[in-house]
Amino acid sequence: MPPKSKKEKQKETKKLVEDKTFGLKNKNKSKKVQQYVSQVEKQAQHKATQGEKKSGSDGSSGSKLSKKQLLEARMAELNLVYRPVKEKEKKMSPEEAEKKRIAEEEERERLRIASLPVEDQIEEERAKLKTKTPVTLELFLAWKEKKAAERITATEKKVAAAKSGGLTKHDLKKGGLLTGRELFEYNREVFVDDANADDEIYERDEEYRSSDDEEDGENKEGNGDAEAADEEAVENADDALDDAEAAVGDESLFS
Repeated sequence: MPPKSKKEKQKETKKLVEDKTFGLKNKNKSKKVQQYVSQVEKQAQHKATQGEKKSGSDGSSGSKLSKKQLLEARMAELNLVYRPVKEKEKKMSPEEAEKKRIAEEEERERLRIASLPVEDQIEEERAKLKTKTPVTLELFLAWKEKKAAERITATEKKVAAAKSGGLTKHDLKKGGLLTGRELFEYNREVFVDDANADDEIYERDEEYRSSDDEEDGENKEGNGDAEAADEEAVENADDALDDAEAAVGDESLFS
């Protein structure tokens, strides 16, 4: 083959450089990229110069060696260009540092309270309250009336929803129906005895009292019998002692 002209060699070198630097951004701005491009150009020129000296088997071995060197050089260049940049830790502003410190203190306090017994936890939380309402009889009765009114209102809503058929299966599963207590408070007339019920009215409290009195009476009677038995045993023992003294004093026993 006739030797290549100088223009053809320049075209090949330029094409080789373009192929290896294809896709790189900021070729005219980044110094690292410009260094990489210049290295590629030098390698391409070196390769073109070495190609003129190659001949026969020596040329083939030299070609293999140059490919290996080019690969190593290219990997080193890529590592240099695409080396990850270590970002510096951002310094917190005084406000952020103060917020972080407060959050850490609150977390330590929460863990400390969580490790205490339940009664101590309640006292800790109670001590944090700023507005404390004293518990008096009037306030308690007012609170009780308020809760009773809330229960009645909730019961009326449930009854209205049940009458209108507005309860879904989800509401029924969730407890949409009235409980026994709610129904009794809403309408006590619903709770009536059946036809076979006993007409006698039982007062459970008196029965309990009478049964307690009977038990107390039985206990007292048992205690009285025991005391009487003890007294009888004492009297029998005294009689036995008197008989023994009389027998010892009788002279006929010694004749």
